Amino acid sequence: MPDKKQEDLLKGKSVTVKAKAAGKAVKAGTVPESDPTGAAKARISEAERQRELRKKKRKRTTNLLTVAIVICLMIMAYAGFRLISTLIDYKKGTDEYNKIRQYTEDTEASSLEAVNALSAEGVPIVPPIHVDWASLQKINPEIVGWLYIGALDLSYPVVQTKDNDYYLHRTFEKQYNFAGTIFVECKNKGDFKDPNTIVYGHNMLNGSMFGRLSHLSTEKRYMIDPYFWILTPEGDYRYQMFGMKTAAVEDDTYTIFHGTDEVFSDWCDKMYQGSEVPLKKPDFKLDSKIVTLSTCTNDPGHRFVVQGIADPAIPDRPAENPAEPGGENPEVNAETSDAGAENG
Repeated sequence: MPDKKQEDLLKGKSVTVKAKAAGKAVKAGTVPESDPTGAAKARISEAERQRELRKKKRKRTTNLLTVAIVICLMIMAYAGFRLISTLIDYKKGTDEYNKIRQYTEDTEASSLEAVNALSAEGVPIVPPIHVDWASLQKINPEIVGWLYIGALDLSYPVVQTKDNDYYLHRTFEKQYNFAGTIFVECKNKGDFKDPNTIVYGHNMLNGSMFGRLSHLSTEKRYMIDPYFWILTPEGDYRYQMFGMKTAAVEDDTYTIFHGTDEVFSDWCDKMYQGSEVPLKKPDFKLDSKIVTLSTCTNDPGHRFVVQGIADPAIPDRPAENPAEPGGENPEVNAETSDAGAENG
């Protein structure tokens, strides 16, 4: 049997072994509940708390990523819906105007080359198309003309109503469509006999309406044919382009004259001099008739405009009395269109 000294030694070794085991248990987080050491319990609680915090953080991050993915999917779905809606809208507008063009018919003067050839043979200048006004007026009585730009192969009806909002997003058949209809400023008389008649059209991304109007300048399409036509139930007018530029919405390009005097003459010269494209200067007179074609740009504060003067040499142009000189006060004689900032 071991003596007392050996028993004490064995007890000491047992305590040491137990202490080491407890230390390992603390590190491993497996100290039993019966462990009497309070510090060990505290360390275990702290380890568990840290694990819980990490779990919550991972869960929060996962939730945020899920929300972000859902938002992105919703944005993509909405963008896709808008894109599809826009494409459908474009197609509806294009289909309608293609159908409307069945009421026009090309003539032998459908190109500038043909006009020049006919003129060389002594044949009077005739418009490039004939328009069935009776049929178009049954569809929309507010039609006032038909615009034809040979250099762009652009051909559309032109309307006018009591305000500048109605046709912004309504087609010729008065159906809602972003493309709208090409229309005359409501403050103009609508017969294209004002000194400056303003015509608006949207700059559509698919090239419809006035979507290619700027190509007259950027692609020098004016060199193919420097004229455009406006046909009306009363007569046909050919316009010589004399000005192309980007104008601010408050620019005096949008001046509407009530009668003409030296103010109008100065305005004509200013418009010609402000052109960003070198064009032939016409012979401006007090009874000249100007048409300003206007469309929007990427800058909401500016518009691209093309200006033309009616050719008085067109033999079938309806006779009209020269405009009477306006009043002595230019402010009474002219006003600025309020549509420049609103319409394409």
